[in-house]
Amino acid sequence: MKKGHILFSLVIFLFIPAAYAEDIELPHVTVFGTAVTKVVPDKMLWNVRVMNKGQLLEGVTKKHLDIVRDVTIFLKETGIGEDLQTSRMEFGENWEYRDRTRVKEGYYAHTFITFSMTDFNIYKDLWLGLSRFDSVSVLNVNYDHTERIRYQNETRVKALLAAKEKAEILAKSIGSRIAEPLLIEEEWTGDDVEFKANVAEARFAEADTSSVSPGLIPIRMRVKAAFRLVTPE
Repeated sequence: MKKGHILFSLVIFLFIPAAYAEDIELPHVTVFGTAVTKVVPDKMLWNVRVMNKGQLLEGVTKKHLDIVRDVTIFLKETGIGEDLQTSRMEFGENWEYRDRTRVKEGYYAHTFITFSMTDFNIYKDLWLGLSRFDSVSVLNVNYDHTERIRYQNETRVKALLAAKEKAEILAKSIGSRIAEPLLIEEEWTGDDVEFKANVAEARFAEADTSSVSPGLIPIRMRVKAAFRLVTPE
């Protein structure tokens, strides 16, 4: 079979379970299984914004580029690695509302800087160092784990085993037993990978942030499964 045909067949196969879930004619039991693994995060994901305003566009953009350059240099000197990224660089007219009237107040420029860190010991240096830059604010900081995929896979297996156990209990209660699985679907939970540590638009402040309390990340997986029911005559 040609490679293109194999890929096409695979795509069709992946779409079969969604339709098949509603059309199983055999006696069966359908259950949901959920599992949660809590891990201590070892990674921080930062999203920082540089934004300044002024009356002259040329002055605003020049100052903005200087700030972004200095912040980038500081981050690299502090120990931030290759994933340091600047994005959504933009400048334009700054409009504000006064007495229900839209008024032009010069110009603005902003850039978003994202990076991650695994050495939590440099947290205080980052926090206090960035606070000394004008026009710098943190949008959010998320916790994550460098082995998140492995934990997800392990938790996924636990969720499926929990579904199987639930199906066995239900089948036994009516004098039956389960046979082969007829359907296995993963359900999206929406909160399985990250834990938000700071509220949006939080400003840096001169504070004692020498210690970090990352807590635990709940990695949650949920599956839907259907098993054929066998009932002795």
